[in-house]
Amino acid sequence: MITENELRILASEYPAQLTNTNNVPFGAIIDTMSENEEVKLAFPTYMCLHGARRFRFAAVVITSKRIIIAGKPSIISFKPSVFSFSLNKISSCGNWGANITVNITGDKALNFSGFSNEVKARLSSKIQEI
Repeated sequence: MITENELRILASEYPAQLTNTNNVPFGAIIDTMSENEEVKLAFPTYMCLHGARRFRFAAVVITSKRIIIAGKPSIISFKPSVFSFSLNKISSCGNWGANITVNITGDKALNFSGFSNEVKARLSSKIQEI
Protein backbone atom coordinates (compact mmCIF):
# COMPACT_ATOMS: atom_id res chain seq x y z
CA MET A 1 0.00 0.00 0.00
CA ILE A 2 1.30 3.45 -0.91
CA THR A 3 2.06 5.96 1.84
CA GLU A 4 0.97 9.57 2.13
CA ASN A 5 4.55 10.72 1.65
CA GLU A 6 4.90 8.64 -1.52
CA LEU A 7 1.74 10.28 -2.90
CA ARG A 8 3.19 13.71 -2.14
CA ILE A 9 6.38 12.81 -4.02
CA LEU A 10 4.36 11.62 -7.05
CA ALA A 11 2.22 14.77 -6.90
CA SER A 12 5.24 17.06 -6.86
CA GLU A 13 5.73 16.28 -10.58
CA TYR A 14 2.56 18.31 -11.32
CA PRO A 15 2.78 21.48 -9.20
CA ALA A 16 -0.31 23.66 -8.88
CA GLN A 17 0.05 27.38 -8.42
CA LEU A 18 -0.58 28.68 -4.89
CA THR A 19 -0.70 25.07 -3.66
CA ASN A 20 1.82 23.15 -1.58
CA THR A 21 1.57 19.34 -1.72
CA ASN A 22 2.00 19.29 2.07
CA ASN A 23 -1.27 21.20 2.49
CA VAL A 24 -3.58 18.97 0.47
CA PRO A 25 -5.37 15.98 2.09
CA PHE A 26 -3.70 12.94 0.51
CA GLY A 27 -4.11 11.12 3.84
CA ALA A 28 -7.90 11.25 3.50
CA ILE A 29 -7.61 9.52 0.13
CA ILE A 30 -5.37 6.75 1.47
CA ASP A 31 -7.99 6.03 4.13
CA THR A 32 -10.49 5.15 1.35
CA MET A 33 -8.20 3.03 -0.80
CA SER A 34 -8.25 -0.75 -0.87
CA GLU A 35 -5.14 -2.92 -0.92
CA ASN A 36 -5.64 -3.89 -4.57
CA GLU A 37 -5.77 -0.33 -5.95
CA GLU A 38 -2.65 0.69 -7.83
CA VAL A 39 -1.91 4.42 -7.98
CA LYS A 40 -1.49 5.64 -11.55
CA LEU A 41 -1.32 9.40 -10.91
CA ALA A 42 -1.46 11.88 -8.04
CA PHE A 43 -1.62 15.67 -8.14
CA PRO A 44 -2.69 18.67 -6.10
CA THR A 45 -5.06 21.27 -7.48
CA TYR A 46 -5.73 24.81 -6.36
CA MET A 47 -9.44 24.41 -7.09
CA CYS A 48 -11.65 21.44 -7.94
CA LEU A 49 -15.18 22.17 -9.15
CA HIS A 50 -17.83 19.48 -9.41
CA GLY A 51 -21.19 21.00 -10.20
CA ALA A 52 -21.99 23.33 -7.29
CA ARG A 53 -19.31 21.75 -5.08
CA ARG A 54 -16.06 23.68 -4.79
CA PHE A 55 -12.91 22.42 -3.10
CA ARG A 56 -9.76 24.49 -2.58
CA PHE A 57 -6.35 22.88 -2.22
CA ALA A 58 -7.66 19.46 -3.18
CA ALA A 59 -5.77 16.20 -3.58
CA VAL A 60 -6.49 14.03 -6.61
CA VAL A 61 -5.43 10.40 -7.05
CA ILE A 62 -6.21 8.19 -10.02
CA THR A 63 -5.91 4.49 -9.25
CA SER A 64 -6.38 1.40 -11.37
CA LYS A 65 -10.09 1.54 -10.49
CA ARG A 66 -11.20 5.15 -9.90
CA ILE A 67 -10.46 8.83 -9.60
CA ILE A 68 -10.55 10.03 -5.98
CA ILE A 69 -10.78 13.66 -4.89
CA ALA A 70 -10.34 14.98 -1.35
CA GLY A 71 -10.72 18.61 -0.41
CA LYS A 72 -12.17 20.98 2.10
CA PRO A 73 -15.45 22.50 0.94
CA SER A 74 -14.78 25.72 2.85
CA ILE A 75 -12.10 27.50 4.82
CA ILE A 76 -13.83 26.69 8.12
CA SER A 77 -14.05 22.96 7.38
CA PHE A 78 -11.62 20.86 9.37
CA LYS A 79 -12.32 17.49 7.81
CA PRO A 80 -11.94 17.01 4.05
CA SER A 81 -14.73 15.57 1.95
CA VAL A 82 -13.76 12.60 -0.21
CA PHE A 83 -15.60 11.42 -3.29
CA SER A 84 -14.73 9.22 -6.25
CA PHE A 85 -15.84 8.02 -9.66
CA SER A 86 -15.15 4.71 -11.37
CA LEU A 87 -12.68 5.02 -14.26
CA ASN A 88 -15.25 3.58 -16.66
CA LYS A 89 -17.43 6.67 -15.99
CA ILE A 90 -14.78 9.01 -17.42
CA SER A 91 -15.87 9.87 -20.95
CA SER A 92 -13.22 12.43 -21.90
CA CYS A 93 -10.51 14.74 -20.63
CA GLY A 94 -9.04 17.92 -22.01
CA ASN A 95 -7.83 21.44 -21.49
CA TRP A 96 -10.67 23.93 -21.52
CA GLY A 97 -9.47 27.48 -20.94
CA ALA A 98 -7.59 27.65 -17.66
CA ASN A 99 -8.92 24.26 -16.49
CA ILE A 100 -8.39 20.58 -16.99
CA THR A 101 -11.87 19.15 -17.47
CA VAL A 102 -12.72 15.50 -16.89
CA ASN A 103 -16.20 14.63 -18.17
CA ILE A 104 -18.09 12.05 -16.12
CA THR A 105 -20.83 10.01 -17.78
CA GLY A 106 -24.18 10.64 -16.05
CA ASP A 107 -22.74 13.32 -13.72
CA LYS A 108 -21.24 16.80 -13.66
CA ALA A 109 -17.74 17.34 -15.03
CA LEU A 110 -14.71 17.73 -12.79
CA ASN A 111 -12.71 20.91 -13.35
CA PHE A 112 -9.22 21.26 -11.93
CA SER A 113 -7.42 24.62 -11.98
CA GLY A 114 -4.23 26.31 -10.85
CA PHE A 115 -1.71 24.88 -13.30
CA SER A 116 0.81 26.52 -15.61
CA ASN A 117 0.20 25.83 -19.32
CA GLU A 118 3.11 23.37 -19.38
CA VAL A 119 1.88 21.40 -16.35
CA LYS A 120 -1.71 21.52 -17.61
CA ALA A 121 -0.66 19.99 -20.95
CA ARG A 122 1.43 17.21 -19.33
CA LEU A 123 -1.25 16.40 -16.76
CA SER A 124 -4.10 16.35 -19.27
CA SER A 125 -2.08 14.04 -21.51
CA LYS A 126 -1.29 11.70 -18.61
CA ILE A 127 -4.97 11.53 -17.56
CA GLN A 128 -5.96 10.67 -21.14
CA GLU A 129 -3.41 7.81 -21.20
CA ILE A 130 -5.01 6.25 -18.13
